[in-house]
Parts: sequence; structure tokens; C-alpha cells
Amino acid sequence: MEHYPKVLIQQLAPFVKLEVAKSLESSPVAECFSKNIAQFNISGKVWDNSIIKNRLLNVRYVVEVVKESQNAHSLPVKTVSQEEHSVLSPFNVDSDLFPNGILSPKWFLKYAQDLPFAFIKTMLLSQDPAEDDDLVKQINSLKMYYNSQNVKFVVILVSQSEDADVDLRVDHLRNATNLPRLTGLLHLHNTDETLARDSELVITTLFANLKSAAVDFYSNIEYKINQRNKKYYTCPSTQGIDSDIEITPKALETRNLIKQAMINQLTNPRNLEQALKLLELSYQNLVELLRDDFANKIQQFTKVSAHDLNLFYQYRQLCDIIAFHIVRGYFSLEDPITALKKHKTHIANILSIVWVEGNASLQNYSDNWVAIQYEWLAQLMLLVPPSVLKDLQILTKRSSKAQSLPYYGGLKILGKYSFDIITSPTLGFLKSVYFLKKVKQTEPGQYAYLFEDMTSKEIKMRIINLLEKSVNATVLLPLAISDDQIESLSFLLYINWLVAEEFYLLSDDDSIKKAVEFYESSLANSAIEKWAGVSSVILQKLIMCYDKLKDLKNELINILKLAKVSDKGHLAMVSKNEKLLDNEDIHNTSLDDDAKSLGNLIDCHALVLSKDNSEAYMFDKCQVQLTLKNNLNVDLVEKFLPTGSRAKLVVEQLDLSIARLDGKQTSKRTVTLKHEVTDQLSFYSELDLQSSDIHHYIGKANLELDSNSGISRLIQFDQVFQKTGLYEIQSLKTQLKLVITLNNKTYDLTKLEVIDLDTNPFSVSTHHNTLYTPIPGREANKLEDLAKKWFRITTTNSRRIKVSPLRPDLEASIDGEIPSNLFLGEKVIIPVRIKYKSPQNQLVKYKKLSVLLSAKISWEKNDLDVDVTTQISWNGLKDDEALDLQGSVTDSRHEAVYSLNVSLLSPPNGDFEHAKAKLLLNFRTIVSEETGEVEEEEDESIYDANTYEIPILAKPFQASCVICPRCRTDGLDMPSPFLISEALEDATIMPVATRLWLVEYTLKALNQSDLLIVGSEINVKAKNPEVVVEAIQDSESLGTVSSQLVTTRSKTGFTHRNASVSASISVKWKRNGSELVNTYTSEEVEIVLPLSDPRVLVNIDAEDKGKAKIQYILENPTSRIFMFTTQLDEGEGWSFEDDRNLLPLKQPAFPVLPFTQHIMEYYWQYENEQWVKVPNLRVFDVQYKVGLPLLSVSESIVMRENRLFWKSTGV
Repeated sequence: MEHYPKVLIQQLAPFVKLEVAKSLESSPVAECFSKNIAQFNISGKVWDNSIIKNRLLNVRYVVEVVKESQNAHSLPVKTVSQEEHSVLSPFNVDSDLFPNGILSPKWFLKYAQDLPFAFIKTMLLSQDPAEDDDLVKQINSLKMYYNSQNVKFVVILVSQSEDADVDLRVDHLRNATNLPRLTGLLHLHNTDETLARDSELVITTLFANLKSAAVDFYSNIEYKINQRNKKYYTCPSTQGIDSDIEITPKALETRNLIKQAMINQLTNPRNLEQALKLLELSYQNLVELLRDDFANKIQQFTKVSAHDLNLFYQYRQLCDIIAFHIVRGYFSLEDPITALKKHKTHIANILSIVWVEGNASLQNYSDNWVAIQYEWLAQLMLLVPPSVLKDLQILTKRSSKAQSLPYYGGLKILGKYSFDIITSPTLGFLKSVYFLKKVKQTEPGQYAYLFEDMTSKEIKMRIINLLEKSVNATVLLPLAISDDQIESLSFLLYINWLVAEEFYLLSDDDSIKKAVEFYESSLANSAIEKWAGVSSVILQKLIMCYDKLKDLKNELINILKLAKVSDKGHLAMVSKNEKLLDNEDIHNTSLDDDAKSLGNLIDCHALVLSKDNSEAYMFDKCQVQLTLKNNLNVDLVEKFLPTGSRAKLVVEQLDLSIARLDGKQTSKRTVTLKHEVTDQLSFYSELDLQSSDIHHYIGKANLELDSNSGISRLIQFDQVFQKTGLYEIQSLKTQLKLVITLNNKTYDLTKLEVIDLDTNPFSVSTHHNTLYTPIPGREANKLEDLAKKWFRITTTNSRRIKVSPLRPDLEASIDGEIPSNLFLGEKVIIPVRIKYKSPQNQLVKYKKLSVLLSAKISWEKNDLDVDVTTQISWNGLKDDEALDLQGSVTDSRHEAVYSLNVSLLSPPNGDFEHAKAKLLLNFRTIVSEETGEVEEEEDESIYDANTYEIPILAKPFQASCVICPRCRTDGLDMPSPFLISEALEDATIMPVATRLWLVEYTLKALNQSDLLIVGSEINVKAKNPEVVVEAIQDSESLGTVSSQLVTTRSKTGFTHRNASVSASISVKWKRNGSELVNTYTSEEVEIVLPLSDPRVLVNIDAEDKGKAKIQYILENPTSRIFMFTTQLDEGEGWSFEDDRNLLPLKQPAFPVLPFTQHIMEYYWQYENEQWVKVPNLRVFDVQYKVGLPLLSVSESIVMRENRLFWKSTGV
């Protein structure tokens, strides 16, 4: 932006002048004013965030603080008459615009530095009140002067006195001068305690209230400018002016449009929408004027007068300035895409006029001008906050290919007229460099706008300056450009490369040193492997730089760096340096100081596993495999060395540290491999280590690496672990030596490397690994000569191996016959025989030896939601507690039988009828080694010993329930309503009927013949709380049949027709040969029993052979009287010919009273058979027209084929 006058491109804001009184110039008051004004002042800034639309920020101003001694309070005075044109007018012969100019920079200067909308004067209030009148006269005089120019006049009175009457004096001054409190005359107490606070309050209040005055001032100016369109212009004579360009109405219109646009920005500095419309109209007119007045002349390269050439420069400058205001305006509206499009359009518009094919001078000027345009755009974008540019980031990531094509730092707009826009300040600077590189050294000629006479070196320094700005932009704004850090990093390295190239071309030592600095910046360690091809080119450049600087050591270091990436890059600058070994610093030197930049010259992958990749136990031989990879191309190193030189890379010593992850010092060990010179190199080495002590092992092998980069050596050796635990190869250190020989002279370059096995890409382990073994009869000179075995390791890290205690020879089995099944809810004792034999290796001492049993229920159908749990314990131990054998095992052998308690617990009333399951008993051995160390946590190993499956059945018995009526004729069940109790408290209105029932359960064992029933208990309960169910005796059992008598009655006397009851039976049982009693509870059966319906009961008492007394009992348990008729069937081999029969076989209607049992007895003769049909008594309810069935109340009367049969005892 330095190519344009600052006043033309600074952010426009209302202009204020503040004059500090002479007596206050060196006081703390002036310092406080300057400090507080700074937060409102944007003088000289091209961007301030206050310009952004709809941002809630304080109003900003361009504030100029002047001293009274500078006499800067005067305003611009119009020196011409009312009829004459201003000196800023193109119609004034004394103007620099006469006769055809558009707008002079002096006009911008007028509103930016000369004519304020408000003048603030600080004045000291005298301690003598008598001087107030003179102060009033002075203030009124200044007020009249500024008011005549429509300038707001403000006074800040500073008082030194703390008297109470000071405020009264200030109020008097306000009244006398007619200046308001907030925007006319403000008062500041100059006291040390409150000066900072009060001065901030005065300035903040004043500037917050000056906004309306600014709007009025600039609105008035804008109005006057609008009136210029109606003004008639008279132009003086233009004789003596060498110009063929006439001023046109379009030029005058453009002049006014520019003025309106600029003043509108002062009126509305926080919303530039209206100003942008005016700016775009004025810009369009300017481009048309430039094309009309100069396009043909430029195309023909016609020589023009000095006056017209200055006019051409004026047009160009105005176009650039207005374009700058437009671009900044759209940024303020948070529309960066439009802003960048306007910038691109501006370049295209100007080039369409001034760029001529084949004219080297015009092309030179144009390229320089375009470079300047991209430079100021990039500078402006750096000032714009990232939040405004966020749309660019979104667009470059998510833009539809149908509309635009994004790339890093830019965007290609597709359509009828495709063009690119710059979305990154980094690329903006690079664009500027791109065009600046086209500029050739030449003297400025005609149309050389913004072109300076620069030497080639000055052009290069300007290019370097732009590239450095691009570097800074990339560092400052990586996230504003792109979220992809890889793109930002690669771009930054590329720019550093460009800067280095420019310095390199300057050739002098200072420039070469700067080139080295930027080449090194490009060669970031994080990027060497990612962009190896680029890195190789940079390294070759560095080698050339150090060669020119005669820095042989650094040259050699970079040769080694290049040799690390040579297989991935282009080697076009390789040449021998015959003096490379002349430096004494190279003789027997260490490369450890350059270890960070040089990186590892070798990598190593470590693998440790048991011989067959199975579980590793104590005293097993575990195999360690080290794969060494040479990262250094030694052959390439020799190409840079003097003729006749030879080089080789040797691993002098390799130290491997193996440790237990629990950190026990006694478990750490070190393996040292040393280089041993042999006649022949071998790719594969299987070493037999020697132990100096239990913690240190030493081996020797030829560790000279291949001259080409890649896998160079494969080393294998065995390790035996005598303690249990998780072991890991934790560190790997190497002592390397690069041996260079020349003319029987040896140069040793040593380097100590620590290989990070956790982060090094070659060392990082995976689940999948390869074990290499030699092929019999085949010499192993390379990796392909070995047999490969791929496998998946059991640990998460190939450098780790878990060593378990020796697996004990222990057998756990069920002693005797395995139960054929178990029942839910059953408790059983299972004898378990345990046999133990001590391992052969007597070095092992077990700290813990126990047997743990786990139980699991496996269901055939996984969708069954059955809540069944197991409870398992060894006899005398808690649930799930392991059986400790440590104390029992006193010799090499042990055998004993232990009792195992198993219970299957299930919730009551569970639905397991159709559930099929198995109980899985898993015996496991738990062992831990006696280490002799203080262990915070035991390192235990668990081994499977045996597994059994036992079927599970839902229940041991099938229980069927029957409830039969029974009868008592002693009056207890049917109390007479006509007999009143003697006890008053027992008297009721109506009696409560009771009915007697027999509950009978029949049990059937399921799939088991060895179950014995020990006892049973029947439980009957009412579902209705208003019904009482009582057992009148204990349950009786006879074999598999259990029975119990119960009664039902209403609890409150309320009549219930039916009673719903539930019945279940609890059976105590045991297995044959076992004393352990289990309990089985059947599922509840719900049965509805009638309570209030009349019924007919039948009972038969045998007398002599072939004779019996039969009773028909007609019950009425209600409070109503029923009428019945009866008829007793005859025939079928029986008769009722007996004198004792008082009732006829057929009875007419007769009543049955409430709560009575009407008993009808008949003496009966029957044929002597085992099962005799019971005579059917037909009982008919006369009122309800229904018949009542016969119900048996005796176990000898049963229902068969819908008919009652009596089992005769006379047979």
C-alpha cells in the first residue's frame, strides 16, 4: 500500500481536531487525553474493525491532537470570490486540475486533515473567578468563528481548584456561552486521584455524543455536492495548455460521484452499501474516460504531452484508489467473494486498456502495476479479521464444481468468462512476485505509471521482501486460509524455497548465507520423509551453498542427509569435491551434535516370541529377532567424496534393554551385540549369547551394513526368562561409525543413536509379523534367501511377551457317576477328585496354587429371558472362593476328594416349563510364582483343568391338583337363621354359610427314578380378601398323593356367589443315597369354587352284602327359600324295596329353607359288583327351571363316563 498516498486509501471517518492548551501541553492531562483518544482514533489506518457492518463497536474518528503553540486552530479559508471557482476545481486556472482534471488529492486532504467537523479546545479554568468574563468572551469569539464554518465547537475546561464553587462557575460559563453540557462545554477536575478516571469519562462521553454532529456536518456537504449538478460551469481559456482532451459532462459527473461516495463514507462509516453504489458508478465512468481518452494513443504508443501524461496518471491513480475503496467496502459488508471479484475485474479493466501485445515497455509497466495490485490486496487481507474471510474457507472446501474449482489459496470461477481469484494473502504475495519477476530493468518511459527506475538487484530485493511477507502471512493465518495443516506447511516450505532461490542468485557470500537460512527453513524435519523428492533437491542446493562458503563439515552433514532420501529424489547436482576431506574437523569427529537434524542412520524392528508362538512359560527358550535397516545410501556418499575414497557404515555396538513392565529391578536385563570383523559378510546371524551375569548377555557378529539403503541385517538369539511377568524390549541404543578411507588414511565419523521403538515407523509393531528362518543348503545373502512364516502375535506389541508360571500337572474330575441332570432350585453336593503332580523343574516354587470353579448356564434358546443364577462353593469356603491347594500339597504328588456345593437359584413362579439348559462347570487352575520380591499385585496365571456339562430340568415333579366338595351334617356349615346366639356380641342378622372342600395333589416324578418324597404341604389361599379359606387339618400324604381339607366362607357376611382360590404344594424330597433335602414348590393353580349356589351331594354307606344306605343332601346356602321336585331313577339291577324308606321315589314340589341341609335317605339293594352305578336323583328347581347335578362327597364315589360309580366294599 506504500505505492499510494496514505491520505487516499486510509479508512474514512469523521475528522476531529483537539487543541491542547499551552499550559497543559506537558501536563498529565495531555497524556491522559492522548491515551483515551487512542481507542477512538483510526488516523492513518487503512482498516479498522469498526468499518464492519452491524458490529457493535464504539464510533471511530480521525483525530488530530495539536498544540496551541502550533496555531492550528484556523480553518481553510476560501481565497476566491463567490463567483469564482475553488482552487480545487478544474475550472480554476491556478488549480492543478485545470483544464480537464477530475479530482485532486488535495480534495481528499481537505476532509482528512484540514477541515474537521468538530474542533475541541482545552482551556484552563483560572482560580480567580474575576477572569470568567474574559473567558466567556474568548469562548464566544471562537464559537462564532467555527459556527460560521458550520464546525462544531467544543470546550473542555480543566480546573485545578477543588473548591465547591467551581461547578457553579462552570454552569455559569455554560449559560453565558450557550454551550450544552455533553457536546459543548465539559468540565474536568485535574486531581491526581481521579484524573485517569475522569479524563476517560470526559473523552468517552464526548465522542459518544459527537456522532449526530458529524452526520449533520457531512450531510450538509453531501447536499451541496448534489446541488453541483444544477450549476452552470464556465471554463476559462485553455490557450497555452498542450492538451487535446476536453473535459466532458461525464467527467464532471464522475467528479461529483467520487465526492459523494467519499463524503457518504464519512456520513455512514459503519455501513458502506450506499457509498459502494456511488463508488462503482464513478469507477465505471473513470474506466470509460480512460478508454476514450487514452486507449487509442496507448495502442499506437503515440507520444502525448506532459499535461496529458499527468492526466493519464491522475486517471490511473483515481481508478486504483476507487478500486481499493470498493474492495475494502465489500470486505466491510462481509462479502469477501465479491470483494475479490471486484479486484480481479479492476485488473482486467485496466489491462484491457494499457497492455499491448508485443510492446515490451507497456508489458513491463503493466506487470509491475499488477504486482502492486496483488501486493495491496494481500496486505489488506492480512488486516481483515479471519471471521470475515470464513466464507472463503468454506467455499474452497465445499464449492460445487459446477460453479467454481477451489485450490489452495485461490478459487477458479467457472462460467462463460472463467477467471481466478486469490483467497489467501499468502498466494496474493506470490502472485505479486510472479508478475514482478517479469519486470525487466529499464528506465521509466511514457505511460510508466507507478514504475520506478530499479536495478536488477533492487528488483530481486523487492521480490525477496514480498516472499518474506508471504512467509509471515502463512505463519500468521494458517487457519484462516485452510484447516489442512499439511497444505499450509507445504506452502510455507515452498515459499522459503523461493526466497532461498532469490538469495542464491545474488551469489555474494551474505546472500548465500541468507539462502542457506531459508533452505534450512524449507527443510523442516517433519517434511523430509513426507516430501522426500523435494527434500533431495533442497539438500543438493544446500550442499552447493556450503561448498561456495567452504563450510566442509556442514557440506558433509548435508551429503549424509541427502544419502538418506536419495532413493526417492532426483539427483541432478551430484559432483565430487576433491577437497571435502581437507578440513581437520572431519578427522575422527562426532555427529552427535547434528543428531536432531540428521535423524537416525539406521532403524530397527524388534520381535520376541516363544518358539512356536504359543504361550510362553518360565524356563522356555524365547526367540528375539532384530531387523536392522540402513537408511544411508553409502554409495551416494562416495559420489561426493574425493576420487578413490571408500565408505562403509558399521554398527560398533548395539545395546538392547529388556525389562518387566511392573518395573522390578531384578527383572531387567541388557543384551549387548558387538561388531566383529570377519572375512565374509552374512545377512543372517543366529547368535549364541554369553552371560557375564544373570542381567547382562553379550554376543558378537559382523555388523557392517550394506552400502545401499534398505534392510541390511537380520539377527536372532534366544532368551530364557526365570521369572513370570510381561516383558518388553524397551530401548535400543546403537553406536555407529561411518568409516571413510582415502589413500590408506581413515576418517571415522561416529554417532550415538537411540531408536524410539514406539514412534519410529519401521519399529512400530503390529499384530501381524514375520519370522525368518534359514533355508537348509542355501546361503542367506539377502532377505529373499530366508523362509518366511507369517503369524499373528497374541500380545498388542511385537516387543512384548508374557511369561507365565509353569503349568502344573493338575487334574480335577467328578468322583463317581456324573449326575444325569439337575433341577432348578436344587442343592446338590458333587464330589470332586483332584490329582496333582509337581513339575519336573524343581526350581519353581508356587506362591499360590488353587482350583477355581466357574459355573455358567447355557440356554438352547438365546431369546429366553430366564433369571436363573448359580451358587457354588467348596465345602467350608465362601461362594466362588477358590480351593487353595498350597497348604495341602506337601510332596510331589497329591490326591484328594473335595465336596462341591452347587445350587441353582430361580425366582418363584418362573416360567421354565419349556426352557432347556445346561450347567457348564469349568475347573481352572490358578498359579503364581514365588519371586522373593515385594509384590504390589500378584501376577497370576489361569489354566483350564476340566469342563463338565450337566442338563438342567425345570422341576422334579409334575403336580396335578383336584378340589372336591365335602360335607358335614353337624350344623357347623349351615347354621340355622332361626336360632339366635345367647351371646349378644355373636348375634348377626344372617348366618354365614361355610363349605367344606378336599384339596388333593398327585405327584409324578419326571425323568428320574431315584427321587424320594420326604414330606409335603398344601397351601390354599383366596384371591378375594373378602373370602376366608381355612385349613381344618394338616396335609396328609400317602405315597405320591397329598390331601388337605379346607373351608371357604365370607369374611363379612356378604354373599359371594363364587370364590377364586389358588393352590400350590411344597414337596420336600431328596435323592436316593443322599441326606440333602431339597424343596420343590409347584406353580399356583387358580380354581373358582361356588359359594352361594344350591347343590346336591351324594354319600353311600355300605351295610350288608348287596345293601347300602344312600344319602342325598340338598344344600341351600342362601337366605332365600327354594322349591324343588325330585325323582329317583329305578331299574338297572337295583331296588328300593325297604321298609325303612320313608320318602317316595318321586316327590312333588317341596320347600328348602334358608341355610339348611335337606337330607334325603334311601335304603338301597344292588347287584353285588365292584363298581356300581349310583342311582341318579333328579333334582329340579321349580322357580329357576334348572336341574341340579349330583356331586360326590366320598372317595369311593367317582365319575366315570359322565356317570357316578360307587366302589362297593361287599365284593
